Amino acid sequence: MSNEPHPPAPEVAAVAVPAVPADPVADPATATPVRPAPPARPERAATRYPCSGRARVVSLDNRHQDGAMFDISKSGASVVLELKMPMNQWYTLKISVFKDGVVHNFAVNGFCVHASLARESGFKHGFEFDKPNEAALRSINALTGPTNTRFGLR
Repeated sequence: MSNEPHPPAPEVAAVAVPAVPADPVADPATATPVRPAPPARPERAATRYPCSGRARVVSLDNRHQDGAMFDISKSGASVVLELKMPMNQWYTLKISVFKDGVVHNFAVNGFCVHASLARESGFKHGFEFDKPNEAALRSINALTGPTNTRFGLR
């Protein structure tokens, strides 16, 4: 290495870079919305508990589809259905789950926040519960509480 100074860098012409739109869901040419941005949702805070049972999902116009429960939490449930139901709509979930020798049957209103393909078995839907009544709340608490520890299971 020598102590001689480096030659000056060559002059570089400035290049105009197009501005990135602040809203990624807006058309950059007109700044008009292309589609509404999804609402910000916090991650599912409640612990999920796998469960085996049935659920009937009933739409507001009384169409229904029967499916299999995948998991449940204090705030919602996942149900696998043969056909994909529209998201961002309210449904009535009629749930029947067996746990610790007891069949828990209850109905609760739920908002569909997620629907994705679940391999060959259908579509997995995520529902957030809306203020369950006392009977539904008792069943939800029983299904999301500790399991029978007689065999060392938790």
